[in-house]
Amino acid sequence: MGNHHECEKNCGRVQLLCESVVHVKPPMTKIVGERFKVNITDYTTYSGNVVVKGCVEKITMYLHEHDHKNEECCKNSKHDCKKDCDCDSNDCDTYLKKSFCKQVKCNEGVVHYLESIMEFNAVVEIPCVKCGDHCHVTAKVKDIGDFVAIECDKKGHVTIGKENYILDVKVCCAEPKSCK
Repeated sequence: MGNHHECEKNCGRVQLLCESVVHVKPPMTKIVGERFKVNITDYTTYSGNVVVKGCVEKITMYLHEHDHKNEECCKNSKHDCKKDCDCDSNDCDTYLKKSFCKQVKCNEGVVHYLESIMEFNAVVEIPCVKCGDHCHVTAKVKDIGDFVAIECDKKGHVTIGKENYILDVKVCCAEPKSCK
């Protein structure tokens, strides 16, 4: 129990509400899934605080209504719309996309990826931290909110929407001599 207390005085946590309005082209009929990757790009320690900088890469996989009789659409597609996505194709060039490929069949529509990057800055209070202290920073997306349609086309497909999620940032610093 003593170790837990010592760890807590060298750690701090903050949660950030991340919201963005996105333009969806082509329009969305339904969301199939979402993937997040959090990158910590830098941190700086000050007396009693740690400033964390980073970004969240988000990929939303969604379906767009598709009429397989429309030959022009099929000609422009990178894969056969009537088959499962092929993970050896260029459609799956990042690890965030790869896990979706074998889950979705395109018979309900054409699969599209909506990619976004959101930068963040967080100030985490840790009373014992001093300028130049070494810290370990982790961050993860928690509590993904609903995608809210703001604007739809004549068919009721989403063209503009609002997405939101909570980003949990945790910082633990090596115990400075002044805290022992």
